[in-house]
Amino acid sequence: FGELNDYHLFYHAGQNADRKSMWGKKLSGHEAVWEVFVRFCRGEITVLPWCDQGIALETTLISRQLVWINANGFLTINSQPAVNGARSTDRRVGWGGPGGYVYQKAYLEFFTPLAKLEQLIVALNKFPSM
Repeated sequence: FGELNDYHLFYHAGQNADRKSMWGKKLSGHEAVWEVFVRFCRGEITVLPWCDQGIALETTLISRQLVWINANGFLTINSQPAVNGARSTDRRVGWGGPGGYVYQKAYLEFFTPLAKLEQLIVALNKFPSM
């Protein structure tokens, strides 16, 4: 199966010195980690350990909201904006051949400390239709 250093994640984020300059030499707590995610959503950091590319062009449609979400301790690892009938040639959200249309639901994947999850559950219970 090959060597462990053949695994693709070993090469995602460049050299150790590069990572430290992007993410910080020492993360002092949860908020420091949150700030790394915020800076990625702003485009100030171009890679994360599991992502060797900057944010996707379609993410710029929701980057302001993602910054707020991450700054509040909900660390997003995957998301997409809602799209309702954009042309398949649209430079931000288009895909496929010309003449098509793109429809997609918004979604968000994140991880968060248990205390934040409990706060989210309380807030969501105020909206029974969710």
